[in-house]
Amino acid sequence: MLIKTVKIKNFRGYGINADDKEGFYVFNFLDSNFVLLSGYNGFGKTSFFEAIEWCLTDKIRRLEKFEETYHANDLKRAQYLKFHNSLDKQERKIEVEIIFDNNIKICRTSYSTSHFAGNGDNYDSELKVFDGNNQIEDVTNATIFKLLIPDIEDLVSKISEVESKKEIRTLEAKYANTFLNTNMLTQENLSFFLRSTDPNERRSMFMKLLNLSDIDSLYSKTSSMRRGRGISNKKREISDKLVEVSEFLEGISSFFKLKNLGSIEEYISTINNRIENFFNFITENEIKIESFDKLFSFLPVTLTNYAELMIEIENNKDMVVKSIDEFQKNNSEVSIIKDEINKLLLLKKGLDVQKKIEQSQLLKDVDYTYLLKEEKELIGKFDSINNRREINTERINQLSTFQIDFSKYMGTIDNDNLRIKENLWELLLNLKELIIKFDHFLGETLPENTSPKINPEEVEGIYKLRTKYEDLVKQLEGVEKELAILEAEYNTKSTVNEQNLEMLKHVRDFIVENSKDITECPVCLNSSFESKSNDDSTANHILSIINSSISSGDDELRELSQRITNSMLLRTEITESIETYFISVIKEKLQNISNIYMQNFEIVNGHLTVVNTELELEDEKFKKQAAIISEDKNRYEECYKAVFKTDQVPDTIIQEDIISQLDMISEEKENWYINNKDILGFSVIPNKEEIEQKVALIQQRDGISHYYPDNLENLQSEIVQLINLIKLYKESLKYLDEVIEIKLNDNYLSKLQKYKEYKLEEKELNSSLEQIEKYEDSLKKLHENLTEAQKKAVQNQLSNHPIITWIYESINPHPFYNKLVITTEENGTNFKNGDSSVNLDQIFSSAQLNILALSIFLGLGLSQEYSSIKQLFLDDPIQSMDDVNILAFIDVLRAILDSNSKHKKIILSTHDDNFAKLLSIKMRNRSFVEYKFSSYGNEGPIIERITN
Repeated sequence: MLIKTVKIKNFRGYGINADDKEGFYVFNFLDSNFVLLSGYNGFGKTSFFEAIEWCLTDKIRRLEKFEETYHANDLKRAQYLKFHNSLDKQERKIEVEIIFDNNIKICRTSYSTSHFAGNGDNYDSELKVFDGNNQIEDVTNATIFKLLIPDIEDLVSKISEVESKKEIRTLEAKYANTFLNTNMLTQENLSFFLRSTDPNERRSMFMKLLNLSDIDSLYSKTSSMRRGRGISNKKREISDKLVEVSEFLEGISSFFKLKNLGSIEEYISTINNRIENFFNFITENEIKIESFDKLFSFLPVTLTNYAELMIEIENNKDMVVKSIDEFQKNNSEVSIIKDEINKLLLLKKGLDVQKKIEQSQLLKDVDYTYLLKEEKELIGKFDSINNRREINTERINQLSTFQIDFSKYMGTIDNDNLRIKENLWELLLNLKELIIKFDHFLGETLPENTSPKINPEEVEGIYKLRTKYEDLVKQLEGVEKELAILEAEYNTKSTVNEQNLEMLKHVRDFIVENSKDITECPVCLNSSFESKSNDDSTANHILSIINSSISSGDDELRELSQRITNSMLLRTEITESIETYFISVIKEKLQNISNIYMQNFEIVNGHLTVVNTELELEDEKFKKQAAIISEDKNRYEECYKAVFKTDQVPDTIIQEDIISQLDMISEEKENWYINNKDILGFSVIPNKEEIEQKVALIQQRDGISHYYPDNLENLQSEIVQLINLIKLYKESLKYLDEVIEIKLNDNYLSKLQKYKEYKLEEKELNSSLEQIEKYEDSLKKLHENLTEAQKKAVQNQLSNHPIITWIYESINPHPFYNKLVITTEENGTNFKNGDSSVNLDQIFSSAQLNILALSIFLGLGLSQEYSSIKQLFLDDPIQSMDDVNILAFIDVLRAILDSNSKHKKIILSTHDDNFAKLLSIKMRNRSFVEYKFSSYGNEGPIIERITN
């Protein structure tokens, strides 16, 4: 079975090949006898071999080594599996196809950027297998391993027994390594061989190369088990357990004997009795505690619940001890508060004594009899003030009845019409009577008043003008009536222009009304009249002229006009008389009466107001005196009652009698201080301020305000309750200690209930110890057999392996040690010279070790038959070789290709251009194909295929 074609895309160093329509890098003719991949390092030669490895095994051993160096999360973020082009951000799909010469095609694809790491959640791949054009269903990695190594056992059934990805990978790796170890010599294999300096490790490596990894794995396990302390520890553990069981059985007997507990049944009965006694105590004292109830729920005690019971006993003891501590702490705190309150009460008593001293001093200083006398005198003064206030109030009220509204009198006079209303005369009669009464009131109120007074006769004199006034008014009314008749007659007879007539009448009316003041004509302002006689007034002369003008030469009209003028003059004369002798006089008299009256009214009103103010001031003064006396009296009475412990104060107190009694009070404070000096904390007798300061300080302390002054009974009740609780809990503690004192040692608590089983356990332990010793002997024999089997395997397949010896001797890496013997000894596998006197790996250089590894790989690869692939893959195998060795190696390759037996085809890579050219020459007649990696572009290597 030969690999014919490999197609690679987006895998490691290979991107997308622009020259292929599907984008693959295609390697054909790989089934040729010899295939060479040449080019500089980093151009993708190793990636070619890793693509084959990944496609067939789903792993890359070289990359798996990274897990020993890097953190799994770092590997998951790395992009070392998928081709990465920083200029192209497209999502790429890794694709590798391998086509065999029997038309089997294996395709593996993945989108993962990195390989399997940690729990493997970063990696996944898809596998497809085709037989010709037909796809094989339900294929797995195990399907491929079966193709590569037909004789392996059923890997599928083994994989179905595990679950995790990592476990599956571990199982698959075993079979993958079988193929890789026999068909591929990678740089990693060479490096591992060069690093393997431990013979035992080297033997293990050869067992894997010989496909004997199961024997090697079993050998490693038996060696590990023998070197490890597992069996010996288990043996010691069982022995120790056996000793422990025996000691326990002896300990139980010794313990019960020492405690005089009798048998286990008697011991359990004793426990039950003591707990029941505790239960009865709790019940009698009506103690309700949840943890106690839980404890009693274990009754009756048995071997089964003994251990739990003892734990609950210990827990209850801890609870009781903590409770006692808490109660004692609380009792201490409330006791301190009680002591502080008692001190506070003593200080309050001291303040009371101090107050009594102050009160007794007041009783000495104040004359109570004098206070009573002063109080009595003040009562008389208040009575006098009240009497005078009543009189003054009565006079103020009486004065309000004498208020006269003189505007009402003045309102009866019509100044415009010069008339007096009729009701004036009736009002004057009332005014006279009111003035008489007011004059009498004024004399009583202000007998010393010297202001003018109203004579009632003045009012009478105004009233007497009534007859003459009424006569003039009647006369005036007659003149006005006659004047109206004359004017009507004149208007009927006059021929004067009505407008002129009306004007002359107006002038005449004006002159008549103002006859005394006329000195010139009001129309032409002429004051010189030739026809005027000396006896005639200017007004009469002008009126005569007007009359002549009105009559227009008519004597009858002139006479009539003159009569009108005379009537008008008479009317004016009467009107002036009314105004002068009646209206003005009455107004003047009324105004004079009003002025005098109001003057006297204001005087008496002011007097009464002053009296009222004086009374108020006097009353206020006496009230202040009364308040002072009352305060002094009340203070005295309070002090007296407090000092002498009485509810009544006698009306008569003899000062000398109480002074001797008061002197004794000052001794109380001294006695209070002496009796309580240690409690109070004063070095000398304190004054009031010092006592008050200490009282305030105590009242500010925590807890005082909760009890003082209203909850003192609760304080005492709490103290009694706490003392009782402490007593009950201490009694409870005694009951619990009675149980604990016979408690079994902790080593026996958990095992007590299994006492009857311990004998059986002792027998089982002896049997287990015997089995372990047999197992130890069997393991020793197995390890010896495996050691022998390894020796024989290496000896038979490596020591006398003709191909390995031929290859080694053909390349001839050392001028003296040109014979190779592979020996198997106790410490492992060693490489020695022909007479086995020298360990070659200890003197060989890296190049010589490289040739040694190459000889062994090629020898085993050419001879093995369990891999179905008849191709060997060598990745740059000539590192560090000199020219002579290289030429010898080429001859070995030619010989392998020319050999008819064990024929294998070879696919080889090199970085050495000279080596490549030499190979081309040496292999030109042997079905030779060369892939020349000339350069590297954005999407991978530039490759040229050369065929011979």
